[in-house]
Amino acid sequence: MCGIAGWSRTGRWDGGLSQLDAMTAAIAHRGPDDHGTYSEAAAGIALGHVRLSIIDLSAAGHQPMASDDGTVVLAFNGELYNYQELRRELEALGRAFRSRSDTEVAVNALAQWGPAALGRFNGMFALAAWNTKTRKLLLARDPLGMKPLYYTGRAIDGGFAFASELKAFLALPGFEAEINPSSLQQYLEFGYVFDETDTTLAGVSKLPPGHAMEVVAGRAAAPYAYFLPSVTGARAEPPIDQVADRLHETLSTVVRQHLVADVPVGLLLSGGLDSSVIAALAARDAHVATISMGFAESSVDERAYARTVARHIGSDHREILIHQREVVEKWLTPRPPFTLSLA
Repeated sequence: MCGIAGWSRTGRWDGGLSQLDAMTAAIAHRGPDDHGTYSEAAAGIALGHVRLSIIDLSAAGHQPMASDDGTVVLAFNGELYNYQELRRELEALGRAFRSRSDTEVAVNALAQWGPAALGRFNGMFALAAWNTKTRKLLLARDPLGMKPLYYTGRAIDGGFAFASELKAFLALPGFEAEINPSSLQQYLEFGYVFDETDTTLAGVSKLPPGHAMEVVAGRAAAPYAYFLPSVTGARAEPPIDQVADRLHETLSTVVRQHLVADVPVGLLLSGGLDSSVIAALAARDAHVATISMGFAESSVDERAYARTVARHIGSDHREILIHQREVVEKWLTPRPPFTLSLA
């Protein structure tokens, strides 16, 4: 998990990067390994990034990252599972690489193919890419919306701001937090906001899954879908054995892709069917760590089931018992106040 934040403003910006630093500081927990910024004052553009290093832990993976020709600068949160195949294709086209990171593949792909590169990405991501030639900022989110991306036109005078989390906007001095009553009701009643663009803060939107949008000098065009799921007509139901084989093949491939990392890989294991199947498939290809959690004040404890699965697959198993007191002390401690009003 990494974090991105930034803005596109109308006209030149000479106010320094203290506001951008405040935005990235608010989401620093997403990326404890590195921090970087990029800006062009004359273009009113600024990109910030906090990094959790997964692939290529060296300084060569620092972000925001420029393409080999300097035409695209990228702040990227996520992972491309097909980055090695894309890299080979880009190298055949003459693109040069200085790191082993999937981010460099993404930025060179965007420099080579433009927004059309998004359709080639197989992974989970949210990104902000600045084109130094066209002077356009491209925002995009993966087809399933696994990585978050929010934006607003209310945080900066004469401009547009984006971030991985809502709290980044609270760090901007010009932002007034107003509750969106409809979205708040949805969240309290259902546990999530089911509108694909609304958030609990008025004036702040989330980019829908599989969508991208362009921003020029602080003015954002409407989001557009770069990914649409294929729809097929009615067809004969295949035999259950074929379906099972196809499911096993697909799960095996996806799990193997997720194991690509330059750091130890851990899996959350509840002992239920879903997590147990994934952990068992992962253990075939690598020695993995599994983690299960229990809640001290709860009458439900599934750690025994997870323990049984862990012994069966031979994982390095760890258990965490969470006490209510710890949650209150760590996460519910009062923070510095900010203005909040009902819209």
